[in-house]
Amino acid sequence: MNATPTFAWHMAALFLSLLLGSLFAGVVVPGLVRRYRDRFGRVVGGALRQAFIDVHPNHLVLAQVLLGLLLASVVAWLTGSLFASLIAALSAGLAPRVAVRTIQRRRLAKFRQQLPDMVMLMAGSLRSGGGLALAMSRSASGVAAPAGQELDLVLRELRLGTTLSQALVGLERRAPAEETVLFATALRISSETGGPLVEVLEQIGETTRKRLAVEGKIRALTAQGRMQAWVMAMLPLIVMGLLAWVDPPSFAELVGMSSGRWVLLGVMLGQLAGFFAIRRIVAVEV
Repeated sequence: MNATPTFAWHMAALFLSLLLGSLFAGVVVPGLVRRYRDRFGRVVGGALRQAFIDVHPNHLVLAQVLLGLLLASVVAWLTGSLFASLIAALSAGLAPRVAVRTIQRRRLAKFRQQLPDMVMLMAGSLRSGGGLALAMSRSASGVAAPAGQELDLVLRELRLGTTLSQALVGLERRAPAEETVLFATALRISSETGGPLVEVLEQIGETTRKRLAVEGKIRALTAQGRMQAWVMAMLPLIVMGLLAWVDPPSFAELVGMSSGRWVLLGVMLGQLAGFFAIRRIVAVEV
């Protein structure tokens, strides 16, 4: 007697679940994807535009999805765990931001290397009797990217009516370094109150050159530590390759068992942690 109502309740629950699932897949998921794509394009795309890199954010989203699928497949093959595969796929979301930060860090390092030459070119042009705008234009055309691009962008903002102070604030935001602050402060003070701008620029250029030389010596002294980090990170992969070549049955048993795959995953995570720890230790700041 109770079978028919119970069956009806089960059918109603199944219908309700399918309805809610369809609504979630058709309404909620597209909205979340659209919001993520918009936020990704605003944050990552803005950083790429500041670095003068012409890459559409949608291409990076596609690369992120493909990387997530690849990582999930590899982790699923190694561990056989759905949870670990899901974590690996979600971790791929950090890849574009890590790549953008790496690009920004390398661009800033190159900008700092070019700053002494750029400042000296401006000082020489000012000493020959040219104005500040002419000196900046000559320096922008005489220095390669990224310093030339940044100075040319400052000039374009000035032509559009932006004040020098506002343009220099943008330069400090795009190239956040102490040398950039010194350079922008010297130009700002000179435009507001006057003063020996040529001597100040020459001093900034000389000080920056000496500081970069000291940083170069430190990098040379810590090169061995950085090389040890790379050797430590590559050694397990080399050992696995040798094991697969010398003793294929043992290698097949290692990757074929669930416990062996978990051990491999733990070794990989430990190696990554050690790699970043060593890189952090040898990163001496001046």
